[in-house]
Amino acid sequence: MLQYLNNRIVWKENDKAYEGVIAESVIGIWFDFRQLQAKSKEAGGILLGRYYPDSHTILVDDLTTPMFRDKRTRTTFFRSKSHDTALKKYWKDTKGFGGLLGLWHTHPEPKPNPSNTDLNDLASQFTSSKYLSERIFYVIVGTSHIGFWIAYSQTSRIFLGYLPFCDEDD
Repeated sequence: MLQYLNNRIVWKENDKAYEGVIAESVIGIWFDFRQLQAKSKEAGGILLGRYYPDSHTILVDDLTTPMFRDKRTRTTFFRSKSHDTALKKYWKDTKGFGGLLGLWHTHPEPKPNPSNTDLNDLASQFTSSKYLSERIFYVIVGTSHIGFWIAYSQTSRIFLGYLPFCDEDD
């Protein structure tokens, strides 16, 4: 189940007892980075937040956005090490309670799907990040919809669904 509720995105994983929330501020940043123009470049970053084991709740309350050393074209986005620096700062600022919950980037299509490059990037996170929890949330922001996936290992992915963007005037 994936839905908008009280200006946030919430989900419940089908066969897992976890619930998740994405803050309204994060959704607003995704809205602003949609690739609506022919020359718009892909954007992306990492998803930051907290996991509350007692309530089995995941809260995505922050993210990084494109940084100076990132590589961006119309159809590619490669994160630089600057995102790792931002992650370490977030981890320290939250006294070790916050960390890397996922990755996000844009695609210049209405309902985005992960490319082979995306899937390889997702799989590599399980071996390269010491701040990663037991799962990684993967978000691709399209021009009209946001696609959501969760991975539990290098080969296990679950598609949670798509949610349409609502215009800011709605």
